[in-house]
Amino acid sequence: MIEESIKKLIKQSPIQYLTAYRMHQAAQMLTNSELSILQISLCCGFNSSSYFAKVFRASMHCSPREYRKHLQVSGSQAD
Repeated sequence: MIEESIKKLIKQSPIQYLTAYRMHQAAQMLTNSELSILQISLCCGFNSSSYFAKVFRASMHCSPREYRKHLQVSGSQAD
């Protein structure tokens, strides 16, 4: 019952919302910190960095490492 109410309000299941929130947080950490991918995965509530990478890839269409590398390349071109 509560899950259905939440789903109507946010247009996604609580698990989908939580996953999207975690991926947003991970993207911010990849952008704004030098933490390792393992540290970021743990900070975002994942016990396995490989599972984190799988979920991140499904959400962002690239691996966490590729995401960070792309940001570094984009940032250096802006200089």
